[in-house]
Amino acid sequence: MTCLQDCLNDLWANVIQKMDIDVFNHTITFQTKEIEHETIRNHQLRFEQVSSFYFLEGAGKERFRVLETEEDSYLELTSIYYYPEGIGSISIQSETEEWAEQYSSNSNFSLEIWSSILFVEAKRVVINHSVFDVEYPEQ
Repeated sequence: MTCLQDCLNDLWANVIQKMDIDVFNHTITFQTKEIEHETIRNHQLRFEQVSSFYFLEGAGKERFRVLETEEDSYLELTSIYYYPEGIGSISIQSETEEWAEQYSSNSNFSLEIWSSILFVEAKRVVINHSVFDVEYPEQ
């Protein structure tokens, strides 16, 4: 899977032009733009057979500091990693709602977007036209 991480590395510092989370079709799609010197390249990143995703605006209390967007604001795909074994269990611990504790995942992708993070658990990723069947990590 070295080729997969190499392809993901090419997306680092890309400008996110569009992001679409389609719960019904189990996909998350990004349209990005790479600007290097005078050259602009467009990319598409698509997670398929998404079984879970988890987004945090920032770490700790920083997640409550939602910035207002301005006309020239943009999002950067700061980094993206693939974890064949997953990052470890993401689970809910509730003191009042025991039913919520049945939900957990083991994300195999992390996407840093400025200082926020998106964890994705997916069975397949498509970068431009290259398809990578990665399978779900074990729980």
